[in-house]
Amino acid sequence: MKALIDTCIIIDALQSRRPFCVDAEKIFLATASFQCESYITAKEVTDIYYLTHHATHSIETTKDIISKLLSLFNMIDTTAGDITQALVSSMTDYEDAVMTESAIRMSMDCIVTRNLDDYKNAPCPVYSPDEFLKKIDYQDPPMIRFLIILKRTATMYGDGFWFILRTSLLRAVHPLYIFRLSSADMRSCLR
Repeated sequence: MKALIDTCIIIDALQSRRPFCVDAEKIFLATASFQCESYITAKEVTDIYYLTHHATHSIETTKDIISKLLSLFNMIDTTAGDITQALVSSMTDYEDAVMTESAIRMSMDCIVTRNLDDYKNAPCPVYSPDEFLKKIDYQDPPMIRFLIILKRTATMYGDGFWFILRTSLLRAVHPLYIFRLSSADMRSCLR
């Protein structure tokens, strides 16, 4: 399923905004494990950059996060046609109308957002993160299942051992590690 992911979902995952980050992180995992094709718009990237820089206060860190985000999500352009079409849209939120026009032009199967009210007049399917995960029949990727089993085994050696082991494995193979999730955030992924 080709899904255009709204900015709020990306920021929920990057900033670990509770309780929204749980489903947002699962969307990242679904994307990384090819359970869906996830897209963001070029216009979104500038918004994500601004919000991420505001949180990190580091240009270098922000650029690194954006670069890694673009290695995970496909990016589509926002065109002059999208901007113009959004002006005559029946949607009341112009920014969301622009995103909807981009989704239609690129033949997306749906848009995923927490702001369902803003998309109520959208001419394409719009799902909440939870609805989307059900629609794609989300399954934890095998690496996550492996880490859960490994954690159960490693607990006999203490949390320090588990932290080192998990960090090494994630750094090597797990796509969410690139966003530097804290131990608590990663534990929520492993529930």
